[in-house]
Amino acid sequence: MQAGRPIFDNCGSYDGWFQIDVDQQCKEGICFFPQVQARAELYAQYPNATWVLSTRPTENWIASVAGYDGSMGGDDSRAMRDRLTDCELPGLPAGSGGDDAELEAFYEGHTEEVRAFVAEHPSLTLVEFDLEAEDAGEKLRAATGIDASCWGHSNCVSSCAFWTELETIRAQKAERDAEAEVTAAAGAGHGAMKAEASRPPPRAVLAAPSGGE
Repeated sequence: MQAGRPIFDNCGSYDGWFQIDVDQQCKEGICFFPQVQARAELYAQYPNATWVLSTRPTENWIASVAGYDGSMGGDDSRAMRDRLTDCELPGLPAGSGGDDAELEAFYEGHTEEVRAFVAEHPSLTLVEFDLEAEDAGEKLRAATGIDASCWGHSNCVSSCAFWTELETIRAQKAERDAEAEVTAAAGAGHGAMKAEASRPPPRAVLAAPSGGE
């Protein structure tokens, strides 16, 4: 980009680019997140592009960042939180990110900025989906034509750790939902018992025998 070439020049002839950040601080001092730092340049070079914005509950994204310790290898074996903290990113100055509240503000701010940017540049198309949602694969199929079955653990290569994490999150959510249902049912039953106990006794009704006074 510094040489004036398109961002994806010499990156291959593909229909889409994903995981486009470059983080080689430990080797070359390079930290570049085009989707965060170069949105205007991306638009200028690809004004009719489709941008894919994957989201998830903020607390789960932070937990994922905190849980990635670099053990998967690659060019940088540092923890993901350390990588983000060391970068100089818009909304996350160098040295920030050690606190969860800082990561929360960065993540949610980035999401809103992408939405606003696309809204201001209608030649772009935004495909937004919650990657934890059960219908994520179907939403991607509707947007791309790629079969929904391609989205999932069975097709993972480098993302297997994510799918394992997601399965854990879903299992924990199902357990919480089941506990909430039990609690709600117990509360409803207790309320009915209280209502019955507080009901006044019925008044006596005397029926005069036929022909009597």
